[in-house]
Amino acid sequence: IKQVCAFTATATTQVRDDILAQLHRPEMELRVAGFKRPNLSFSVIQCSGAEDKNRVLKKLLQRKVPTIVYASTRKAVDQLHEEFGMIPYHAGMSDEMRTEAQNRFMNDPCPVLVATNAFGMGIDRPDVRLVVHYNITGSLEAYYQEAGRAGRDGEPADCVLLFSYSDRFIQEFMLDMNNPSEALIREVYDVLFQMAMEQKSNSIDVTPGEIFPRLEHATKEGQIPPVLAILERCGCIERGYRQQNNGTLVIPGDLAELSAAHAGQATQRSRFLFRVIQNFGDRLKSGVSCSCDQLARIAGLNTDQIKRVLSNLHQNKCLNWTAPFSGRSITLLHPEDEELNIDVSGIAHKREMEFRRLDEVIGYTRTRKCRQDYLISYFGEEVGDWRCRNCDNCGAAVGSGSGPRELTEAEEDAVRTILHTIDAFSGRLGRGKLSLILAGARRPELVERGLDRNPFFGKLKALKQNNILAYMKALEDAGCLERVGNPEYPCLDLTCFGGNILRGVEKVKLSLPDVDLPPRRSAKPRTEHAHPVRTASSSPEELGLYERLRLLRAQMAEKRQVPVYCILSNDALAGLTESKPSTPDEALEIRGIGMAKLTTIIPPFLKEIAKWQAENK
Repeated sequence: IKQVCAFTATATTQVRDDILAQLHRPEMELRVAGFKRPNLSFSVIQCSGAEDKNRVLKKLLQRKVPTIVYASTRKAVDQLHEEFGMIPYHAGMSDEMRTEAQNRFMNDPCPVLVATNAFGMGIDRPDVRLVVHYNITGSLEAYYQEAGRAGRDGEPADCVLLFSYSDRFIQEFMLDMNNPSEALIREVYDVLFQMAMEQKSNSIDVTPGEIFPRLEHATKEGQIPPVLAILERCGCIERGYRQQNNGTLVIPGDLAELSAAHAGQATQRSRFLFRVIQNFGDRLKSGVSCSCDQLARIAGLNTDQIKRVLSNLHQNKCLNWTAPFSGRSITLLHPEDEELNIDVSGIAHKREMEFRRLDEVIGYTRTRKCRQDYLISYFGEEVGDWRCRNCDNCGAAVGSGSGPRELTEAEEDAVRTILHTIDAFSGRLGRGKLSLILAGARRPELVERGLDRNPFFGKLKALKQNNILAYMKALEDAGCLERVGNPEYPCLDLTCFGGNILRGVEKVKLSLPDVDLPPRRSAKPRTEHAHPVRTASSSPEELGLYERLRLLRAQMAEKRQVPVYCILSNDALAGLTESKPSTPDEALEIRGIGMAKLTTIIPPFLKEIAKWQAENK
């Protein structure tokens, strides 16, 4: 093989070295893109037990946003489903129920789903705003992968871990279940061998529930699947897949008459009967061994349709269908071997490593350092003095402890750049996209929209995205920014106060992180026209008019369920404030107001202006 590429999302240095060794490519070039996710806010909430967790969870779920709650067991998933009415998802549910849960999660505007780690593979909803772990995971790899399903659109999202010390015992129990003793492994194989001898076949259809009663060293049925997985890895057995299992199909009666009656294939049942009879012929009278997958290919239907058709025809006594074995068939590969060949030392090493990984998770819940620093350092990325400034441990670093303060010249420049950028987009983008643009991040979602060619792209590259987000939060807390548009996917726009800060009319004190910024490049005097003018005058009366028009715009946008910029741009709003038109023709002279808006949008604004003028005569 001339070229080999291996891709993984979350791998420690040790795992990466192991991948190179397994591929026999020790000199393969290694590219690590980085594990930082500045838009994610990580936190750990200490809880005394399940009752305390439910109280905290109830409070977290007051936010109506797309949410995933991860629980460690199926029982916990079912309990939380009953308690909070969440969408449940775990491996014990039928394929149809899991598919329905996935569809609801992907299509509902604000779904709340509770799941085991069975949920997530292949699921990519970019706007998940909250991921809650009701229990700890067995490793930081698992935690970061599951928590990382939040905020994939680059917008801010929260990752909350509810921790009580009893969680450790649950994980230790699960580790014991997944790392069985040598005695149990040998006993399970002996039982399989006995069953094969009884059935006079090396391939047997048997479930863990049928194996468990014949064992002395097992205390729970859940110990059996991990043993079977070990035996398969060691080459002692081979397990089939449920969809490959064969059932038995019998169609009594006159096959020629049935075939002629359904030759039109007008329904799924007709198509099934006609094509199956054409394919198998007279063998159907005595019974044909076949799988649902095979029948689906013959009939040109999918497996779900096949199952429904078979059930219907069986109930109507048109055919007899003996469903296939619901478990995974087991084949003994070397029943003649006298000695069972299992890697005992490898199993012991795996157990030791998994307990170490659990210790790392406990360390994460106790750390006082930046949560994201702890996580990405675990994966071997050198972070230096980088901090996310977004987690519960970084709360003071964001400025909540020191309070608002005067800004340095460099900080004023950075704030003005942020305000200028937000003003230019007129409420069309959220914090995540805006911070990525200013940080100069060449993300596919930016490049596809041409935002990497925007004049503001990379303007605050030296500040880094995590600090840009901290600046935006401080500006929002100070009343310079407001959330506009759909509350579920809010965008940012300037308030009247923010517009005055941008124009240099007023100053603001902010709670900002201490970050080394490059000095101001030049000392050009500020002019009132250095940035877009929000209002024509700084008089209290006209600022009041602008605010009234801005509120009217927000009300119209909410009623129509559109972003505010779809009603009127900030420039158009400023133009209305400055010229105060009394007729549609006068309004048409203002930049940003066209014929399409004269009859649908402008009349309420003209009424508001007339009302303001009457009040201020």
